[in-house]
Amino acid sequence: PPRKRLDIALGPRYEVGESSSTAAARLAGEARMSREAWVRATYASDHVHGEVMSLRTTVLGQMSEIRELQAA
Repeated sequence: PPRKRLDIALGPRYEVGESSSTAAARLAGEARMSREAWVRATYASDHVHGEVMSLRTTVLGQMSEIRELQAA
């Protein structure tokens, strides 16, 4: 007769029926995805910061031009 196997979760890092090597590979994949998401978020933040600084420079230049025109 077929034997029943008892699958036990050994902790929050394991899923039921999962070996330690499978769990390690899954955690490595999750760590990689997390790092990639962090890199994308950092890149987006840097890009937005650059855009804001560029707009600030443009506005300051225009304000200076407006003052010159008002003084004329």
